[in-house]
Amino acid sequence: MKIGRKKQIKRILKYYKINYGFEEPYRLLIDGTFIMAALKNKIHIKEQFPKILNGKTTPIITDCIYREIEMLNNLENKKADFSGAKLIARGYFRHKCGHTYCTEENSNIEQMTSFSTNSLDISSDQENDVEKKASCETSDKEAASTLRTFDSFRCILDVISKDNNSKKFMVASQDPLLRKKLHKVPGVPLIYLNNQVPILEQPSIASYNQKSISEESRMGLQKWEYPLIPSLRDSAQGNSNGSDSNGKDSKVKKKKQKNPNPLSCLKKKKKQNTSKVNSDKKKRVRTKRKSPTNS
Repeated sequence: MKIGRKKQIKRILKYYKINYGFEEPYRLLIDGTFIMAALKNKIHIKEQFPKILNGKTTPIITDCIYREIEMLNNLENKKADFSGAKLIARGYFRHKCGHTYCTEENSNIEQMTSFSTNSLDISSDQENDVEKKASCETSDKEAASTLRTFDSFRCILDVISKDNNSKKFMVASQDPLLRKKLHKVPGVPLIYLNNQVPILEQPSIASYNQKSISEESRMGLQKWEYPLIPSLRDSAQGNSNGSDSNGKDSKVKKKKQKNPNPLSCLKKKKKQNTSKVNSDKKKRVRTKRKSPTNS
């Protein structure tokens, strides 16, 4: 990974750590689209993402995501092979979402069956036959509808939007519509793959707005501070009039002029005249030696 992209990821993670309390190990919620894209581009999520995010990461899937991958793998006319994605997803931590959706089709079927059994005036044997047929039809319809309800899209939206991502999940998905929906929830880091390059998106506008609201609430007065305002106002007015709370005039003490440091004010030593000392000494007379003459 390039140094610039590493710095960008580090800066974005720092923002989420400071403002939304994200800590290691990071909880990475992954859907089936991201697992398939990582498998296609030969990216090992468990090994490489701790290096990318510069910290411990725990890959997580929900029950709905695993069931969706399993359902797609069991289809006869499937467009892609999901067996590899199923094996990879089996090794991840499973978050219990607890989703048991009731679709509109199920409720309509129940209403139709109850209406038909109540309105028809027939014998008990015929009534039992009708109930058996209706129950078989409803069970088939429910099986088909439950396959539709194991949808990672709705599951992730529900898990994240619950208490504004109180579990501190990071979401890794290749679904642009899902990421667009999650932009409305503050404090959700979003990751997707651009070919072989993992990209951590910038914080959304909702995240920035939530941060500004929390900062304004911190700057304002707290509830316990409101009763203290009148007493503080009175004390401020008393100080401005130059009187204490007891009514006595407060005299402002003037600062006295301080004397200089005595060590810095030592008298200068007198210099001795070197000319007199030199005059007492006898001057040395130098004589030149005569060079011997040749006789």
